[in-house]
Amino acid sequence: MVIFLSDVFSEPLAKSLSRNYQLPERINDPNFTYGNETGFNDYVAKDVIAPNNLQIEKDPEIQALYVKTHGNYECGE
Repeated sequence: MVIFLSDVFSEPLAKSLSRNYQLPERINDPNFTYGNETGFNDYVAKDVIAPNNLQIEKDPEIQALYVKTHGNYECGE
């Protein structure tokens, strides 16, 4: 088993590690927010990730190729 000296000094035992970060004073403001404000749009994350009104056109040639390459058949096919 190898113990590196850097590990002993960087991660103290039996107490939490203090990284001594220097953060700006403005984050103490209760109205402080991260990021940039953007304009409102009609898109909702749920609709972008999993659209509900999507109609898929099934081309028989593409389906036949998919069956040949992936071995994936439709129900009852």
